[in-house]
Amino acid sequence: MRRYFMGIDGGGSKTGGTLADSAGVIRATCQAGPSSIVGAPSPESCAVLRSVMNRLCEAADIRPKEIARVGIGLSGIDFPDEIPMQHSALARELSIPPARLILVNDGIAALWGATRAPAAVILQHGTGFTAAFRRAHGDERLFDHLDAGHCYDLRAEALALVARMIDGRADVTPLKAGILSCLGLTSDDRYAEVVYRRQMTPAQRDRLLPAIFDLAERGDPAAVLLIGCAADDYLCTIRTMIRKTGCQAPHVVFGGGRILPAPESFWRRLSQAVHRDWPGATVKRPD
Repeated sequence: MRRYFMGIDGGGSKTGGTLADSAGVIRATCQAGPSSIVGAPSPESCAVLRSVMNRLCEAADIRPKEIARVGIGLSGIDFPDEIPMQHSALARELSIPPARLILVNDGIAALWGATRAPAAVILQHGTGFTAAFRRAHGDERLFDHLDAGHCYDLRAEALALVARMIDGRADVTPLKAGILSCLGLTSDDRYAEVVYRRQMTPAQRDRLLPAIFDLAERGDPAAVLLIGCAADDYLCTIRTMIRKTGCQAPHVVFGGGRILPAPESFWRRLSQAVHRDWPGATVKRPD
C-alpha cells in the first residue's frame, strides 16, 4: 500500500508544510503563519499546525490517519527536559499517534532543506539564528541553537553604530543618512527613541539590510566595517562546525533573510575564506 509522509517546518515568521507519498512524489504543499513555541505548545501554535495538516490532507485527498509519519521541525524544541511534554502535547492536540510523530528543533529541518550531502553545515540568519551540522545522515546536531554566543546581527550593529555617530562616539559617514532615510526620519532628534522603543515598521526594517549592502558596495567605510564583521563572525561559526564534521569536503550552506540578499561580493568573500582551509568544500545557498 502507498504510504504518506508529512513534514512541517514551523518558525517565528512562517510555517511550511509538505505531504509526500512513499514513491517520493510531492502531493501537496502549503504555508501559514508562525507556529514557534516557548515551553508548552500554545493554542495559537497548535491551531496553525492543525490548519497546515488539514490543508495538506485536503489538497492530497487523503485522511490524516493514512499518514505513516509526521515530522515537525519547530522553533522552541530546545531543552531535553521539555521535549517529552512537548511531544505528548502536540501529538494530543494534532490527533497524531505518538509513535508516528517525530519532533525536532527547526534547525534540523533547515539542514535537511539545505542539502542532501551526508557531511554538511548550515548557518542561517533570518528572524533568528540557526546553525546545525552532521557527519552523516542521521547524525544531525544543533550548534548554539539558543544563540547564547550571539551571532553577529548586521541590522542591530548598524543601528548602534549610527547612534554613536549621532552622539559623537563614531565618525559620521553616509551610513547615518542612509539609516535615517530607511526609518523615515528627517533629523536625528528621535532616533534613539525610535530604536529603543522599536517603533520601526516591518517595511522600514526590511529596508535596512539592502541599504547597508548598497553603501558597502559604494565604499562607505562604516558599512564596509559592518559587512566585514558579519562575514568574519559567520565564518568563525562555519569553521567550527566544519571541524566537528571531520570532513574535508562538506557542503557549507548559508541562508536566511539577512544573508541571502547580500551582494555577490559578500558571497565570494565567504566562499574564498572557506576554500582556503577546505578546498573541496561546496559553498552554496539552501536547496
